[in-house]
Amino acid sequence: MLEHTQIGRIVHAHDWSSPQEWAFAVEALADLSDAEIERLTEETARLFRS
Repeated sequence: MLEHTQIGRIVHAHDWSSPQEWAFAVEALADLSDAEIERLTEETARLFRS
């Protein structure tokens, strides 16, 4: 299970133009629990609203 700070690093530090980086991020995010996915979704929505 990933900690919130690790999720932030994955989302913010990746070169999203690289297919390898997408694969890494998808693999890491696949390990999240439903509660973590919900929290990440809510926090991401909050960022886009601000």
